[in-house]
Amino acid sequence: MSPAEIVPIKVEEKILLHLLCHDPSRIDEFNAPMELAQEGIADAIGINRTHIPRSMKRLMEMGLIQEVSRHVQGARRKRKVYYLNGKGAIAAKEISSRVLNSRVLVKENNTLVERTLGEIRDNVPEGMGLLDLIGSLIPVGVFDPSSFLENSDAVGENGGEYCVHPKDIPKAKRFCGRKKELFQIREQLIIDEVQMIVITGIAGIGKTSVAMQIVEEMKGKAHIFHHRFREFDTLRKIGREFAYFLAKAGYPELPQYLDSTVSLDIDSALKITLNTLKDFKALFVLDDYQKCSPRISAFVHEALKKIRPLTNVKFMIIGRERPSCYDRTEAVVGNNIFELKLQGLTKEDSRLMLGLGPDDEELLADIYRITEGHPLSIELLGSGDRGKASRSMKDVSRYIHEEIFSKLSAEEKRIMELASIFRRPFLPEFLFIDENVSFDHIDSLLEKYLLLEGKDGIEQHDLIREFLIRRINPSLKNRYHKWAAEQYLKGDDSKDSLEAVYHLMKAGDFSDALKEVKEKGTDIMANHHFEEFLNILEVLEDKDISLSDRGSILHFKGEIYIYWLMFPQAMECFELEMDISREIDDEVRFQEAETSYKRAKDHALY
Repeated sequence: MSPAEIVPIKVEEKILLHLLCHDPSRIDEFNAPMELAQEGIADAIGINRTHIPRSMKRLMEMGLIQEVSRHVQGARRKRKVYYLNGKGAIAAKEISSRVLNSRVLVKENNTLVERTLGEIRDNVPEGMGLLDLIGSLIPVGVFDPSSFLENSDAVGENGGEYCVHPKDIPKAKRFCGRKKELFQIREQLIIDEVQMIVITGIAGIGKTSVAMQIVEEMKGKAHIFHHRFREFDTLRKIGREFAYFLAKAGYPELPQYLDSTVSLDIDSALKITLNTLKDFKALFVLDDYQKCSPRISAFVHEALKKIRPLTNVKFMIIGRERPSCYDRTEAVVGNNIFELKLQGLTKEDSRLMLGLGPDDEELLADIYRITEGHPLSIELLGSGDRGKASRSMKDVSRYIHEEIFSKLSAEEKRIMELASIFRRPFLPEFLFIDENVSFDHIDSLLEKYLLLEGKDGIEQHDLIREFLIRRINPSLKNRYHKWAAEQYLKGDDSKDSLEAVYHLMKAGDFSDALKEVKEKGTDIMANHHFEEFLNILEVLEDKDISLSDRGSILHFKGEIYIYWLMFPQAMECFELEMDISREIDDEVRFQEAETSYKRAKDHALY
């Protein structure tokens, strides 16, 4: 559901509401905030930056705004910024009045009542803008005050609230045992010298479940930040998420810095963060760490070294293998890091998880031998015919195949195979690859815990995905990836473009992947998906492509290097692009490459 369906408001009207928050009398000042440039406006109203110029042109034609060039903090050259004029201010106030009188549903005491947005705004945290309030209604059109007043009963040492981010940190559906492991973690959390707790183990062994038990216990005792890594995460994306968390906790310095710059300076961000954390009691939980990029891991490494003197800040890192963000001697010799490798559940904990009684010893022994106490295998076992667990089974994978997948219908098997090729949560509609698939099939798999449903869409257990992806016929796997690419190509978000390119490359369709990169590359970069985009460019660069396409890839790479302040590397890319332009006699491309080369060279000299 879009904002326009919940509250009647157009894109241009949202822009006017955003500009209404900025004093037009400051138009003659030398500097202007990033919020008044096109990037800042796009971020504030929640649309792609490429749509902004058209809207700004219409507003200027209507005589509602003024465009001027000003220095913007964090930008290396002047930017166009926008202010309301007298006519625009009147129009914006009329829009604000109309929107504030719009009536929406509000959750109050577990019931839904109708209120105006004006009534709601009087009861939300000070400083929350009207656009933020409208955005909070998406996707269902209901305002939930608890999402803005979370943890009101968790009071910190200085009388402030302890903050938890995100509010809906996942909880284990079923949790049994782990008394020894939980005791060990609790003991380490109260030792000043221990800065980090590292939990490792194979997929499905229960790493996240153990960590979430600790998180539940820590609520109300410290600020808690949780992030589950995805392959497409970037440092800036996580930085903004962390900054939002600090702002909710009452420390706005980092988000103010990030909003003021388009070029992230790691040292400056770290300095601001360290100043904040001196008086900050917190637990930072980083889950699925094996999926984070080398650049993010390098940043974590640097951050840990600088944060080490702070005894009030603890990290919990969860992954399938020991992370590379610290030296092993710190755990073995320095006692700064506690490492815990999770094994399977005990036999008695397995009994509790399965709900078996004292008369089920033979069945328990058989199941425990098959699963070795692996919680996810036991959970899946609960959806199958436990009485037929065969002594001849040699491993969990064989059990999953013979006792779980052999009992699925053809449509359910097809859905499970298709789901395994997605690397991020996806819409359930993406599973309708043919007319035989229905929501009933999807619901059945959700009930059996073979598919998981979260706020971002549907996904699959890691253990199941790894089991299936090795068994799919290569030709069929290519078909699935092409189907997934087609679904993402229908989207208009830069993330959709990245996923489409990923699946096209997995299907071996590098020609269409390159076409999408050339068409959507500017949008992808405008949304700061630099790390993943660079990985894609480097893969395509190694393929048999034309000189013109190679020049396009070099240009994108050069722009990314400029953003990262890696000017010599950028100069090398643009120099190679100029050589290609001469070879193919493309004067326009040569001039663009030369301009970018000079820009990189000027900054390198500076």
